[in-house]
Amino acid sequence: MKRIGMFGPFDPTLCDGVSASMFDLLIFLQKQGNEVFIVSFMHNNNACQNGLQYLLDNNNTTIIAEGVNFCYIIYKGINIYYELLPYTRAEMLGIHPGVLARVVKKLKEKEYKGSYIFTIDADHTSLLASTLAGISCSHFFHSPIYIESF
Repeated sequence: MKRIGMFGPFDPTLCDGVSASMFDLLIFLQKQGNEVFIVSFMHNNNACQNGLQYLLDNNNTTIIAEGVNFCYIIYKGINIYYELLPYTRAEMLGIHPGVLARVVKKLKEKEYKGSYIFTIDADHTSLLASTLAGISCSHFFHSPIYIESF
């Protein structure tokens, strides 16, 4: 059994194609006997706050821990850590030093050692953080427009 997860932006309503397809991939990997998880740091705007509330209020959620700007839950069988940070979307994705430090710190936690993670699209921060934390990863481009930024 391997620990495989997704680090990066995640819409828990699964309204965008990236979140929906990555969630489906994790469900598939879980059915293959792997332990799967999602860690998502989001910018603190209304939509992301609504995402946090959606996770907390959903019938498919088991709450492990929650606070004003974060939750650690099991949602449809997948462990999810979701946290809002006081940065803009551009800062979250564009390797802002404060965001990068927070993501690297999370990746260095004991529970993520030896994991394999996926990062996605324009999320430069999670990709660099995984390298700095020494965690193996694959980066998925769901939209060709993001390839140019890399």
